[in-house]
Amino acid sequence: MPSPGTISVVALAISALSLSLSIYVTLRDRGRLRTRSIFYAAHEGRPPSMEVEAVNVGRRPVVLRLVGGYYENGDWNGQNVGEGKTGVRLEENERYSENIDDLRYLVRDHETGGPVTELWFEPTRGRRYRIKGAKKHLKQFFKQSKR
Repeated sequence: MPSPGTISVVALAISALSLSLSIYVTLRDRGRLRTRSIFYAAHEGRPPSMEVEAVNVGRRPVVLRLVGGYYENGDWNGQNVGEGKTGVRLEENERYSENIDDLRYLVRDHETGGPVTELWFEPTRGRRYRIKGAKKHLKQFFKQSKR
């Protein structure tokens, strides 16, 4: 028969394992976005372009409502995503992409500041997900667009 100390240690280990598993499942069981940008250089008369995408890597649906950007002076501007103002619902592992050509008014100079320096997606929960690689790709986009 095991001693009471051994039983206590085993019970503590099982409780810690159960708590760890619960935390892992809770963190995984929410909507999360993975974002990135893709730059296409000007080639054979075709102007430069840029694509931004968001993928729901969480287990719960995410409703994207805005794609926006920050300007050099810190101001921001956004554009609604999808039909009307309802947004776009992304299920698990579903992808949404937008071409920068479709966001021309967003990337042009805003009334109060210079060009856009960073882009982000915002779901209905209000957290802004910065688009990975957008800073670098926006610089390339503007540099090639001025030629």
